Amino acid sequence: GFGDDIRDGDLIKATGKLRSGFGPYLASMSYAQLQVIGHDQSIAGNIRSKLKSIYANILPGEYGSLTYSLVFGKSTDLSTELQDQFKASGVSHLLAVSGFNLTIFAILITKLFNVRSRKINLIFNIAIGLGFGLVVGISSSVFRAICILIIGNIFIFVKFFTPKKS
Repeated sequence: GFGDDIRDGDLIKATGKLRSGFGPYLASMSYAQLQVIGHDQSIAGNIRSKLKSIYANILPGEYGSLTYSLVFGKSTDLSTELQDQFKASGVSHLLAVSGFNLTIFAILITKLFNVRSRKINLIFNIAIGLGFGLVVGISSSVFRAICILIIGNIFIFVKFFTPKKS
């Protein structure tokens, strides 16, 4: 099929006939030829690939891709049919990366490591937020979610560790 050798994060070169558009259709390309000219060799790209393969190995079939999409906001691996079902039911926003995804990820990691100390939880959640941003990319919604996670955790930390006045 079209672009079978293209993976998430690859650098591609597209050639074809470019036509200007009108209104919301700014431009289109006919007879496009895609060529991979580089692969994502970043640490974040390697982590993304490793996590994707972990989900695929643990959960059979499209369940792994769906879980990965819900946690990391990457719906490119889902079948067109499943993406259409999400759109038809009005819940396709769940597949976009946002604070929801960061919250799921932070809760999973915090529960997995059974963090009980509020000080360690604060540091842990800041690291989770920053790590999540590096892995999925810092879009405006991810940046906002990271800021809220950090500010919320600092607020909780200060609230519980500020001495009460008598």
